[in-house]
Amino acid sequence: MLTPSQKEQARIAVLVYLVERHPLSFDNVTIARMIKRQNLLDFHADQDAINSAIAMLKSAAFVETVHESRLGSTTPYAASADGIIYAEREGLV
Repeated sequence: MLTPSQKEQARIAVLVYLVERHPLSFDNVTIARMIKRQNLLDFHADQDAINSAIAMLKSAAFVETVHESRLGSTTPYAASADGIIYAEREGLV
C-alpha cells in the first residue's frame, strides 16, 4: 500500500510521462513499464498503483482515453490539454 505522498508522486510520474510524449498515447501496462525503466519513481509502484494514478488523473481531466481503431482490448491514454497546461504551470515539464 502506498502512502498518500507516494500516490501523488505516482500521479505526477504518469502525467509527466504522458505530457512529454504528447500527442502519443500509451496503454496502462506500457506506462507502468516505462516509468519503472526510466526510474521516474524512487519506490516500487505496482500495476495497480499506476492504474489508480491513471484513473485519478482521468477523473481530474488531466488524462484522456484515446479511442483508436484497434483490434485488441487495450485502452490508450494521452495527456489532455488541461493536463499539459497544469504540468507546464507547475513546472513539471
